[in-house]
Amino acid sequence: MSAQPARAPAASRAVAGSIAAAEWAQIEAAAPLVAALAHRYLRQLGTFLAPASVDAAENALRQFARWLITDAGLDSIGAVHRDDIEDYKVWLAAQPRAGGATITAETHRQRMRTVRAFFERIIEWDWPDAPARNPVIAGDIPKKPEPLPRFLDDQDAARLMAAARASSDPRDRLVVELLARTGMRAGELAGLED
Repeated sequence: MSAQPARAPAASRAVAGSIAAAEWAQIEAAAPLVAALAHRYLRQLGTFLAPASVDAAENALRQFARWLITDAGLDSIGAVHRDDIEDYKVWLAAQPRAGGATITAETHRQRMRTVRAFFERIIEWDWPDAPARNPVIAGDIPKKPEPLPRFLDDQDAARLMAAARASSDPRDRLVVELLARTGMRAGELAGLED
């Protein structure tokens, strides 16, 4: 069995590709500079990113370009300002996905990271129509929630204490008792010196 992820059937890729092509044609008709800059950028990405990463960037930039033209009323990347990005963030967070719910937090993060990287690179590469500074700041990218530490439930804690008491090594009992009674973390205990 291959470790590679399964690809979508050719028919679905063709339909998705034709939808993307039609949307790019609309973008190009309304804002040729936006389309040209995005396509040039995507060609550059293709020189150092995997095809799936370029596809994800293409999807995010196509969505951003559509919003730029239809919602912000802009026809140039260089005309994007900070307040436009604030409006885009609100619009993006409200976008529906299959099933009616809004996009996931991870999709939101990915799209904002892509748009920020797009601006960073075209500014760094000194491309025409790049804004003077990146309108997307680090705080625009939603943070990933950090998982809460996992704790033992009462049953698991009782089993751990019973196993420690039954151990023939007094050090095992000492370590478990010390952790349980002091609230010390295992990493803190491991860092103690003699």
